[in-house]
Amino acid sequence: KFLLFNFDVTTGMLSLPQDITPESTFQNVGFSILLSENERFLYFVKGGSLRPAFLYLDGIYQMDLSNNNVVVRVDPEVNYFTGISLGPDGKIYLSRQETDQLGVINFPNQLCPACGFELLPANGFNSSFRLVSETVCSDFPPVFSCSSTNSHTPSNSQTESPTLSESASTTPSSTIPTSTSPTSTIKETSSPSPSITETNTPSKSNSAVNEAASGPSTSTSTSPSAMRPSQSNSGSNTPSVIATASTERNATNTQSSVPSPVNPVISSNRIPVQSPITLPSVSSRSIPEVLVNAGTINGIPEIATVEAPENFPSIVVQQGDATSNFVQLSSSVIDVSFLRPEEAPDDFSVEICITPTQSGSACLGFFDETETPSRWKCEDTCLEKKEGKQCGTTSHFTNFALLLDPSGKGFGGCSSEWDYITNTLWGDIVLISSVSILFACCVVFFLVMSFVPWCNRVILGEEGDRIQRLRSSAASSTIAQLRE
Repeated sequence: KFLLFNFDVTTGMLSLPQDITPESTFQNVGFSILLSENERFLYFVKGGSLRPAFLYLDGIYQMDLSNNNVVVRVDPEVNYFTGISLGPDGKIYLSRQETDQLGVINFPNQLCPACGFELLPANGFNSSFRLVSETVCSDFPPVFSCSSTNSHTPSNSQTESPTLSESASTTPSSTIPTSTSPTSTIKETSSPSPSITETNTPSKSNSAVNEAASGPSTSTSTSPSAMRPSQSNSGSNTPSVIATASTERNATNTQSSVPSPVNPVISSNRIPVQSPITLPSVSSRSIPEVLVNAGTINGIPEIATVEAPENFPSIVVQQGDATSNFVQLSSSVIDVSFLRPEEAPDDFSVEICITPTQSGSACLGFFDETETPSRWKCEDTCLEKKEGKQCGTTSHFTNFALLLDPSGKGFGGCSSEWDYITNTLWGDIVLISSVSILFACCVVFFLVMSFVPWCNRVILGEEGDRIQRLRSSAASSTIAQLRE
């Protein structure tokens, strides 16, 4: 089971856990796992068992966290990969069980097959389970000396003894900066004693980037961000690695890892919020509309929308877990809350729209946890239909869902706007006027038709027309006689 957390480097707290376990076809053992530098792709090795007698590891896979957690295979054929490490050059290296080949993913920030997987010769070496990040000498074990400056110097008695000196200074900030620039510098001379100096200035953050190093002549940098970043093209965090050599080469390699606000609005089945909406915003910008996928029920995708007014504080929308055996829900449950509760306004109105899973009269319900035991109640009984969803308003945040009326008679109690046939006063006035004019036209038409002989014949028929003419003639004769 794969769980993805946001990590605050200043407090060490984990938050917003997300279950990103792949679908049932990937239920085998995940032996190794890591994130790419841009934290968009998750790489893991899948196998059948970790018991030595049944060890079976069949390849490495890439999961796209920004695209519905789609999983693709990185290596083209069955390979027995075990260890997986992120190198200081930004590439991912993989040990291959009992072989003299080393797997490498040259561009881990790209979607495979553009990630550039290949197998390299390991020059006679092989690794069965993991890649070590330090020099190991079995005959001469390293000796470490510790000091308050967090530096250590491993040494052994060989003629060429590498010396590693590392100093780290940390300066936490009380505010949330928009960028950090850790810099690592490697200087290599003709002497067999390379040195490394590393300075890291982290900021308040909710995510962590793993740090990997291989050998004494490497450098690492950490790139804390405000949250688990999504891929971006702008640079707000640019760690740089500069390598110089005084003997034969001068090379400069610059790597950029650009964090951007992450979306904790992810449902329990890990389908991300539809782009381009990003929530919450690190800068607390207004979020006029938030789209969130609230999971699936019986294979039907549940899309919910939350529309907030302008300059509304950042909110978090995720799938809720409030259920009841006494109330029939006609949708999935979504949990709406403020990202920062202290920013909640005293009075507000937000519209929540949820796609129903079955037809019938429903209300927008909320889970009332102030009562004992907690129970579902109707928040808005007059729902408006929008693009296949049923929408209602609320003035507070908690767990919401559509509650089905088992009687089918409706909840009633709608506001005045629902008393109109067309839902608006002007629409009803136009409708009533049109019907009245049509009725008057029909009356006038029949009156006119009654005075036209041929129309009269059509309406009354031949016999009726003959009788009417006889009566008219008899009436005329009677009037004439009376006058005489």
